[in-house]
Amino acid sequence: MNGLPAIACLSLAALFAVIGVVQLLGPRFLRNAYARWDYSQAVRIVTGVLDIAAAAMLIDPNLRGWGIGLAAVLTFGSVVTLLNHRHYAAAAAAILMMA
Repeated sequence: MNGLPAIACLSLAALFAVIGVVQLLGPRFLRNAYARWDYSQAVRIVTGVLDIAAAAMLIDPNLRGWGIGLAAVLTFGSVVTLLNHRHYAAAAAAILMMA
């Protein structure tokens, strides 16, 4: 696994792993955001597990296509949610990640 595509996949895997761990740990600001947006804390936990699953799939070359698909769905969902709640700067960062 050499070159820029491999580095990009591993970087995205690391990013999704960190996001998943933060979701699972549920710091106060995140729990409060979910409560403000009327989302159950179970949504946060499921999202965290899916983020970690996407990271694991991005690392494995045989599952990378599935990981890209799952990561795309998760990122798209986060962009829609952030835009819906008027968090434009965070949505812009997620849109850049999608690119």
